[in-house]
Amino acid sequence: MVELREKILNLVSLFRKTRDKEVANQIVELYSSLKDKKNVLGKEIYAVAGVVFRIKNNLYSEKKAINKPENNRKKNEVELSTLFENNYLQIRNNFYKFYEQYRAERTPENIEKVCQYYDSIPNGVKKYIFTDDYERIKNRIAKLKKLKASNPLCKENHKKQKITSKMLKASTPGKTNTVINLSYRLEKFEIRKYLLELAKSYSPISAFTLPGTEWIFERDLLLQNNCKSIVGIEVDPVVYEFSKHNMPPVKNIDFYNISDKEFFAQEKHSFLFDLLWLDYMGQFNFQRLQVFENAIKNGFLKDECLVALTFMGGRETSDVLEVYQQTCPKEKNMHEARKTVIPNKYKEIAEKYGYEVEVLKAQVYKEEMGACKAVPMVFIALQLRKRK
Repeated sequence: MVELREKILNLVSLFRKTRDKEVANQIVELYSSLKDKKNVLGKEIYAVAGVVFRIKNNLYSEKKAINKPENNRKKNEVELSTLFENNYLQIRNNFYKFYEQYRAERTPENIEKVCQYYDSIPNGVKKYIFTDDYERIKNRIAKLKKLKASNPLCKENHKKQKITSKMLKASTPGKTNTVINLSYRLEKFEIRKYLLELAKSYSPISAFTLPGTEWIFERDLLLQNNCKSIVGIEVDPVVYEFSKHNMPPVKNIDFYNISDKEFFAQEKHSFLFDLLWLDYMGQFNFQRLQVFENAIKNGFLKDECLVALTFMGGRETSDVLEVYQQTCPKEKNMHEARKTVIPNKYKEIAEKYGYEVEVLKAQVYKEEMGACKAVPMVFIALQLRKRK
């Protein structure tokens, strides 16, 4: 194991200096052959994963490597190495933390923090760090810098707008420019309507949901008069307490302050669901696949049931992006890869436990949020039937 690790690291070091295609192929081949990458590579996994990702996506320029002065190349290699040693995921999360602070309170100080942190990330790896969000973030930072230069105090240009009756009247379908429309998104409404229509086939229905704070879907499900029970969970204790006040006042709802991982890890329980809606709204990862496997393995799903999933179309880790690339090597649009890979991964797990799976829908959608666009979302709907 130690010898294999040293061999891969030596090849990576050699490739960074030479950009040799044969060396690149050896790195990709060895990395792909590793069954337990994390144990073999240890903390170097992020550096190696980054190199492999860039090789597969042709992000290295052979011409630049030849013409670039030696000192600059060494400097960039040191920057790249330092970046991955410090864990690129942590760097990305830190950036989004600063950015969320700026969005919550749009002060000159917060603008300065966002811009400074963005500039501290080496230019050569920003595209890898932010993946699908890179162009959007790059453009946003450019606007912030322009704003900062033109009006350092940002008193007039950038203060939060108050919602007026004039703005409400100007609101039109497809253009979301109020807080009200931000909460009640048009595309999400269509998805809820679609699931409610599917739910009519199950009477009475037992559902598992992630209700958030609004309980919109759950209220509509109750109004269809074919709902036997609803189980909802919320991991954040603050959101949980707030959500309890909005919960429909009926007896057939159970609401728990617990994570999906903990809930579906239970081996002894009395739950059995016709509908499982994992409305994550976050990025797809392999831990969420494990949650789904536990739900089936520990007997939470009926022999015939619906499974719906919502993910953010972006910000995935390098291991997920690698699977997208391997599964759909000719697909340049990552959203098309998501629509193929994610349902197939869930289908593989369900089939492993004796279910036949039909992919009812796999779509990418986007909500309009005022002047800026929301991150694309991925919606998946599956129908599971136990083999006889």
